[in-house]
Amino acid sequence: MSAVALPALAVLELHASTTEVAVLAFLGQLPNAVALWAGALSDRHPKRPQLIASDLAVAGALSARVLPF
Repeated sequence: MSAVALPALAVLELHASTTEVAVLAFLGQLPNAVALWAGALSDRHPKRPQLIASDLAVAGALSARVLPF
């Protein structure tokens, strides 16, 4: 659904150009291309520091969203 809706929304509401829609589509597919490599890389390292780092990243993202700076 979002593969069709997001570019359509960008064109209709934001008046995005062809290049901007292509970059948007590329960035939408980027996590799929990186996921296999990132999974193999994370399997080679201890899990506890990864979990702590991800919890800190989530806390930072939530505090940046909630706190009005």
